[in-house]
Amino acid sequence: GGLFASSPNASFRLSHLILGFRDGGTLADCAIVRHALEEPVALDATRWRTAEDVADLRAIIERMAAAVSDPRRYLLENWQFHRRIAQACRNRVLGNLYCTLLDANEAELKDVMPSPQFAATVAENLAAHRAIAEAIADGSIEAAKRAMEAHQAFFSLRDANRTIIPAKLPQRRMPQRQPARTPYRDLSSAR
Repeated sequence: GGLFASSPNASFRLSHLILGFRDGGTLADCAIVRHALEEPVALDATRWRTAEDVADLRAIIERMAAAVSDPRRYLLENWQFHRRIAQACRNRVLGNLYCTLLDANEAELKDVMPSPQFAATVAENLAAHRAIAEAIADGSIEAAKRAMEAHQAFFSLRDANRTIIPAKLPQRRMPQRQPARTPYRDLSSAR
């Protein structure tokens, strides 16, 4: 005999997390909640990051860059990037909740079937992740908010060909037109 301890797996932790919800939850539900937490997680990490956190995020970005032609590896590095951001949070409830939801998604990953747009958008996706890492490194809340907004453009969750969360496609900013100027009239002599 002897006594041993182990960490409960993600499915077990998730089942206890959603225990009490009448209809339970799905992995799609987990992905939706995880996605909703990404900005608060990034902002908390921006406030409390360490030099080690920044070095780790930059190293993961380089691994993502090396994986742009391998969708499965890219996705796994992407998830590692977001996990590392959550680990940089001072708010451990937020960070741990995010990691638990990510664990549930990772545990159920069977195969990666990239969308037809993957090859066309992976460079922009990598740039969005790099912007997040640099905003966190700089400690800039405003830059982190902008980076997370750009990052959201790549998120889409589909269930049986029905879009649950549509991806917000990056919108090209059009230069703002200046209103036509009316010539200044000197009204002082008109009295």
